Amino acid sequence: MPREVSLALGGYDRLPVEGRVLLLGKPLPGARVRSPAGEGVADREGCFSLWLPREGGKVRVEPPMGVLALPLEAHLRPREGVADLFLPPAGALRLRCAGEGGRGAYLLGPAGIFVPCGGQAVLPPGTYRLLPHGEAGYRGGEERRVELPPSREEVVEIAFGPLPVKPLEEAWALEVSLPQDPVAPGEEEELVVRPRARLLLKEGERVLWEGEGEGSLRFQVPWEVDRARGPLVLEVQGEGGSRTYPLALDPGRELLLVELSPVRVALGEEVEVRARVRFPAESVEVLLPGGQAMPLGLAGERVFAGRFRVGEDLLGEASPVGRYLGVPLRVEAWQGEKRVGKGVRLLVQR
Repeated sequence: MPREVSLALGGYDRLPVEGRVLLLGKPLPGARVRSPAGEGVADREGCFSLWLPREGGKVRVEPPMGVLALPLEAHLRPREGVADLFLPPAGALRLRCAGEGGRGAYLLGPAGIFVPCGGQAVLPPGTYRLLPHGEAGYRGGEERRVELPPSREEVVEIAFGPLPVKPLEEAWALEVSLPQDPVAPGEEEELVVRPRARLLLKEGERVLWEGEGEGSLRFQVPWEVDRARGPLVLEVQGEGGSRTYPLALDPGRELLLVELSPVRVALGEEVEVRARVRFPAESVEVLLPGGQAMPLGLAGERVFAGRFRVGEDLLGEASPVGRYLGVPLRVEAWQGEKRVGKGVRLLVQR
């Protein structure tokens, strides 16, 4: 039977989808369009094609190497014509460090990130606050503002040097080790402070959390933190004075990571679910098709795990994925009334 007739009669589990990738209104050759079923590459006109399930699916568009654009996710459906996918333009910042004792700088603005010396960050265009960060006993000057225009790279140089030597009676031998990655609302982080000090987590002038101690301490970023109210900073107060350390905020950082082992099974086999949480979850459970909830047990620090056997009763909501059936699972972690969920798919042999 000809392919066109088979497509019209529903003879395929997947159907072709066509589209164009554009950046600032112009075709973007070399962009990759990925889906769980495969991927396509945009040609000189920005056009691509790939196969998706009949009901459609999510695709991720990634710019070619060297092109200042941000990835894009979209949901496409077959038989809806040529889809135009517009990649958001990006700006770039390259950080050069002169002198000695430099580690990098925090960028706070439309996005938050730490850029190491010699590194590059590709970010949404806009105005950013740049806060130099040096090794203990070194500094890189004052905070400055940096404008990142679209489709352009800005080079910023910071001169680092030793802090002025204080008289012995005024010196404050404070050691503070902070997380280098941006933090998310609700995330629990660990820091090390020596000697004993008082800690204040602030959002602008608003105090979100305070504690006191020495050595390894944990704190949780409040769920309701809002970057619009001001920068997120940690103020450390000791006998010799106080210091302020900026914390980059990433609201999109995942707080729940899920692994299935194995990810492809046959009926009657067992599957292990392992969930790693980045917040102090009190309970974690897996929601199986049909509404059954299976609790996961604590298997390590911030790790929960459990096993279940794959039976016919789990296939009621499955959808075809090539020669497998995709069984939807959802993992949910709770802290009080706060819930964090993540969907995953288990592939079961037909």
